[in-house]
Amino acid sequence: MEILKTPERPGERGGSLMSHLISIAGIEEAITRAQRQGAHTRARIEEKLAFTSEAGQRDYEEGSTTVEYAIGAVAAAGFAGLLLVVLKSGAVKALLQGIITSALTL
Repeated sequence: MEILKTPERPGERGGSLMSHLISIAGIEEAITRAQRQGAHTRARIEEKLAFTSEAGQRDYEEGSTTVEYAIGAVAAAGFAGLLLVVLKSGAVKALLQGIITSALTL
């Protein structure tokens, strides 16, 4: 730590003794202010970290639900495609036509 030397005359570089005392008081005030802001900043960071870790735990469960819906949608699309192929076959067409014809003749 460097000790501030006061100049012999007020006009010399560095100013008067009073300006040095004022600047020292200003430095102490600035240090106190920085410490207060640092504590506030530290508290905000800790709060954000706590929220992030809680959110990370919640995201795991929410992601599972999304994946389950996606798997269900893919399975439904596959089943619909298979059903379409089966219904377009000749045997199924003949069976459905026979059912409709017998229903209309009643």
